[in-house]
Amino acid sequence: STSAVHDSSYVFALEHRGRIVVRKGRWKLISNDQPFDPQNFQLYDLENDLAEQVDVKAKYPVVWADMLQEWKRFAGSEKIRIPAPVDGEGL
Repeated sequence: STSAVHDSSYVFALEHRGRIVVRKGRWKLISNDQPFDPQNFQLYDLENDLAEQVDVKAKYPVVWADMLQEWKRFAGSEKIRIPAPVDGEGL
């Protein structure tokens, strides 16, 4: 028997060079598109699609919106700026 490392409410998020990942339970929200636009976020159900082949944003709009809110919370708490500031810009 295997047990989960985190419960289904645990959120992991990161941003690297404009690419974004948010993971919560079975769901994964990603954005690799530039320029940044919230509508470009894709939602994957890792329980049924571990290879991330089928974007289920249209099928699960409430989950997509919840995951987008998780991203906004993370981005606000970490003061993430997209697009990233250019060298020397206000930092």
